[in-house]
Amino acid sequence: AASGFVLKLQTGDTTVESGNTVGKISFNAPDEASGTDSILVGAEIEAAAEATFSSTVNSTALVFKTNTSATATERVRIKSDGDVVFTGASANMTWDTSANALDFADNASIVVGTGDDLTIKHDGTNTSIVNTTGELTIQGDGITVQSNTGTEKYMDMDVNGAVNLYHNNVKKIETTADGI
Repeated sequence: AASGFVLKLQTGDTTVESGNTVGKISFNAPDEASGTDSILVGAEIEAAAEATFSSTVNSTALVFKTNTSATATERVRIKSDGDVVFTGASANMTWDTSANALDFADNASIVVGTGDDLTIKHDGTNTSIVNTTGELTIQGDGITVQSNTGTEKYMDMDVNGAVNLYHNNVKKIETTADGI
């Protein structure tokens, strides 16, 4: 091509339906002398149709597969909308481009620090934040602890101001410059 080399993989199918492979690159060593696992596909990059193609539809995902002495297994999928999905036995997160956020499945943990010092985990019902080294600091000019709907306050704190504790959304303890 005028602007550089192009490797074109094109399916011979006249109809591409959802789930069909549009093209695939397989990496393997079929002449490896030791045989068995060494001649399996080591990795694959596959273009997979996400919907049946039409004059107005061409939704294609790019699927990356790797092997650990078995069949090459999907590990990462870049969907047509740009979301990146990490798959496999230990993966449970997705980069959601529309929300510009990393989404974690239930029972997944976010672990931070060289010694895994900070863990945030949600089990589908409860969420925990565990800090095993040093202080856990929550910082802000005003901090409110409230119900998940935001309709009931438990505690609020203002910079250079009061700390208030609530029971059933009614202020029960309030600090002032003189004390409680």
